[in-house]
Amino acid sequence: MREGMEIFKDAGDLTGMALLLDDAAAVDLLAGERVRAFRLAGAAAAHIATTGAGLGVIVGTEEGRHWQQDISSDDDRRAWAAGQAMSLANALDYGLADPAVQASA
Repeated sequence: MREGMEIFKDAGDLTGMALLLDDAAAVDLLAGERVRAFRLAGAAAAHIATTGAGLGVIVGTEEGRHWQQDISSDDDRRAWAAGQAMSLANALDYGLADPAVQASA
């Protein structure tokens, strides 16, 4: 996943970057890193919306990811909002620093 993030970042591929942020969020959720997952998911959702990356919505739906519906605590809400406010560059840096992403290198 790390290599993919770096390739999409270097290429300026906004759709690819947003999709991999969402993938990193899903991995974090599985790893029990709920706050980190919702922060990355919020960032991914914001950038999928602003880039018009409809593929991201399709992939998320196919993968059973319904982030906003899964928000169940104040921590989730704060993390989602923080992710929504992140620039794409900041979100990628945050994602690349993710232990789950590091492990997938």
